[in-house]
Parts: sequence; structure tokens; C-alpha cells
Amino acid sequence: MPSTRIIARTRAIEEVCADHAVPLPAAALQFALGHPIVASVATGCSSPREVAENTALMTMPIPDAFWEELKVRRLIRLETPIG
Repeated sequence: MPSTRIIARTRAIEEVCADHAVPLPAAALQFALGHPIVASVATGCSSPREVAENTALMTMPIPDAFWEELKVRRLIRLETPIG
């Protein structure tokens, strides 16, 4: 069972997503690509529909202000490279 700290952090990230109209799955998929050493992200897909959905999430524009708010609220590290 997740700790209350993890649940609170997750809810805070969900709030930032809602404030910036960023779907949580899009943020999760694109987060790793912000680091310069990461060349790709592989997702598991069990249908052509899931491939299309993941492609849309990976290419969805996410505003810089979203990532900056996560940093300001200390939901990700200040030194985290994004984009």
C-alpha cells in the first residue's frame, strides 16, 4: 500500500496537470525525454488503439510553465532537465 506521502505527492502532481490542462499520462511519458541522455521511451501496447493513444500523448505539447511549476512546488528536483 502506498504511503500517505506518495499519495499526497501524486495528488499534487495531478493538480498541476489539471491547472495546465496536461494529461498525467502525457507528462509521465514525456518526463524521461527531458534528460539529454535519454534517446527514446518504450511503452507497452496491446492494440493499435493504444499505439495511437501513446503516440498522441508523446507528441502532445506541454508548456514550459507546467514543468516549472512542478519544480517550484518541489514535485520534481530543481535541476531536473526538461526539454
